[in-house]
Amino acid sequence: MATDACEEHGIHLLDDYKLLNRIFGGLIPYFGSTRNPVDVTGQSDEEKYAKVLRAALASDKIHTILLIYCQAAQSRPRDMARYIIEETKRNPLKPVITVFIGGEESKKAIETLLSSGIPSFPDVGRAVRSLAAYYRWVGYKKELSQKKKLEEFDMNLEKIKNVIRSARIEGRTQLLETESNDICEAAGIKTAVTRFCETVDECLDQAEELGYPVVLKVVSEDIIHKSDVGGVKVDLGSPEELITAYTEIMSNIGRKKPGARIRGMLVSKMVRDGLETIAGISRDPQFGPIVMFGLGGVYVEALKDVSFRVAPLTKLDAHKMVHQIRASRLLYGFRGEKRRDISAIIDVLLRLGQLSTKVEDIVEMDLNPLLVLPKGGGCIAVDTRITITKEAKP
Repeated sequence: MATDACEEHGIHLLDDYKLLNRIFGGLIPYFGSTRNPVDVTGQSDEEKYAKVLRAALASDKIHTILLIYCQAAQSRPRDMARYIIEETKRNPLKPVITVFIGGEESKKAIETLLSSGIPSFPDVGRAVRSLAAYYRWVGYKKELSQKKKLEEFDMNLEKIKNVIRSARIEGRTQLLETESNDICEAAGIKTAVTRFCETVDECLDQAEELGYPVVLKVVSEDIIHKSDVGGVKVDLGSPEELITAYTEIMSNIGRKKPGARIRGMLVSKMVRDGLETIAGISRDPQFGPIVMFGLGGVYVEALKDVSFRVAPLTKLDAHKMVHQIRASRLLYGFRGEKRRDISAIIDVLLRLGQLSTKVEDIVEMDLNPLLVLPKGGGCIAVDTRITITKEAKP
């Protein structure tokens, strides 16, 4: 019930089982649980509850504690309240919210805790709602303090403008992927290791140099969504597979996009172990540049799980964008999966925000997918698309 209520109100639970086991493993009976929510079991007395609370208060990985105490026949609620007061005095800066479920003794325990300034409730729902309100209040305070704290990144703006200028000279508003990649790199956004090739033999040479498996993609200003016309082949593990993929791509485009101008192919190193997300820029007539983040790949159109913020962004803005999407738990190591590099996502979103305000020629920009690697691995944009204005902006 408490877990469901936390999810409903956007409170993220610490889901690192190994960490929780290190903190609480020696304090909880074998038939209890060190997974969140931690189950001390009904066999534990008030002293054991106090030891678990002390361990939670001592850990810098635990930021807030919701303690739920259910009165039983042998329970001593008022003693439990006294222990809670003693333990919280040792660490008064960490929020502790308590729930006492039971009879008259539990009601008296709640009164004792409230008189000592410790939030206490007779049911879980009210406790979680108050915790959510507290989180929002803390968030507002941070937002106010960071309102003018904008990160400033070094970007090669001259290179970016030269790429845009070259495309505009050719009469194009849709950049080639090679050009989009160049802009990403100039803005400090990492892209997949890629080589441009004009012939199948060049593709084979570059694939050999990069090392298999590789990805093969068509380069054409007339093809915006390459996967829609069969212009992408992934996980090619040998020269034979690459030759077959090259032939199939050319055949697909001949059928589905006849007359498309084909510049060549991109050979990219296949990126493993990345979680697909999407990030990008758009421009709203009223609000100006907008940064977007969400679940990536083909799922963004199916699930619409995305968040938006007006640029420029603060770090807090970027963090809230990540937390806002429904699938954010996948990024934090949901059910034993690898925790993803959240700080790298934040970096990309901040850079997109700065790019959108510094280069007004960019109308729209998509990094889809933006692969998020396990913590410490960074983010890699493996497919990039940029649309620019017809006329140069001042």
